[in-house]
Amino acid sequence: VMKFGNENQIDLIAADVGGAVVAAPPEAQIELFNALIDGCSEAAEIENLDLKGPVLDFFGVPVKANDLLTRVQELQLLAKRISRYEDPIAQFRVLSYLKPSNWSKGCGWNQIDDARLLLGIHYHGFGNWEMIRLDERLGLMKKIAPVELQNHETFLPRAPNLRDRANALLEQVCPLHEF
Repeated sequence: VMKFGNENQIDLIAADVGGAVVAAPPEAQIELFNALIDGCSEAAEIENLDLKGPVLDFFGVPVKANDLLTRVQELQLLAKRISRYEDPIAQFRVLSYLKPSNWSKGCGWNQIDDARLLLGIHYHGFGNWEMIRLDERLGLMKKIAPVELQNHETFLPRAPNLRDRANALLEQVCPLHEF
């Protein structure tokens, strides 16, 4: 759910989870998705003294309620914005400026790449950096480090860099006051 955040992508969420979830009928998958969202919403409403914020025990799996709700909201708004375009690859752009990362000069990363990173997150899920890198439509193959390269072997951004950039972009592109 943290990778896709959108009920319309339940098939991708289920495939990512695997096991009994992927084998369940779509209606049951959606019901489970909604139960997770509802559980997190309820947990977030309860006064919580835990420094980490409210944590939902979802079938034995601890889920940080606020983190999940925020990510789901960001990904849903991103999906809504992307859906406005007939050809998202050519048309979708990040309209607000985000300061370039330290690594951006080394690979020529620009605002179009930021938009393509967000499109990749929408298509392949947050954190699926290798799938995003390999998606030829996005044109990021030479701008994202292959997963097998070690930090000292490349100047290209790796998973931690991409995660930080994506988080900053989602916060900027999808400010919470719009929800």
